[in-house]
Amino acid sequence: MKMKKNVCETISIEKKTLAVMVMIAAITTIIFLVYAIISPRMNYDSGSAPMISYFTIQSNIIMAAWLVMVSLNMMTTSNIFKSVVNIRISAMFTTYILVTGTIYWVILVPIFSADPNNLSWLFSASNIWLHTTTPVIALLMHNYIKSFSGENKPAFNIAFFFIYPALYVIMAILFAVKGIYLYPMFNPNMMGGWVGVAFGLLAILAAFTGVYVFLLRGLKRKRNQKDKTDAEI
Repeated sequence: MKMKKNVCETISIEKKTLAVMVMIAAITTIIFLVYAIISPRMNYDSGSAPMISYFTIQSNIIMAAWLVMVSLNMMTTSNIFKSVVNIRISAMFTTYILVTGTIYWVILVPIFSADPNNLSWLFSASNIWLHTTTPVIALLMHNYIKSFSGENKPAFNIAFFFIYPALYVIMAILFAVKGIYLYPMFNPNMMGGWVGVAFGLLAILAAFTGVYVFLLRGLKRKRNQKDKTDAEI
């Protein structure tokens, strides 16, 4: 009994340590968010639209808030924040922030790094953290939550996953028709017209829907394998 008690204490200390690290990550994200918001040169076509309009800002706000709640849930025995430690929510938020990171490295960096004058803001500490570090943290936390999640069901109506992206696209298109392009893929001049914009957005949506489903199916495969092993034992 004494050995079990020590194990529990060790696990508790590790969990609290992880909770502190997660909180530090959330606070750091908030600091870089504030810096990005007050530095209008930190985003594509910045100054033309409110900084809160950018997907980078919004997805990182979501992640920062989520990490704070996850940390608080790990630090306490209260069930107030228990609902946020959910594999379905984790997969959804992780996918959103992966969109941020991928668009940055696959689209923005190749376009803007060609001009040496853009390198200072493109590879600033703020941009690297918000576009790279936060997505990595999200993946790590998703895997952590998945490791102890007992959820073995498909995501609640997958249409829920599309609500935020759909609303964002509508907002971005409304800006685009006024000549304000939040990102290059909303710019018909760069995409070969509005058909190109539509095709590009559909391709991005399809790719990340696959990522979202994969994050959930990975859990299902793992749980099924565990159930099979338990049955054999």
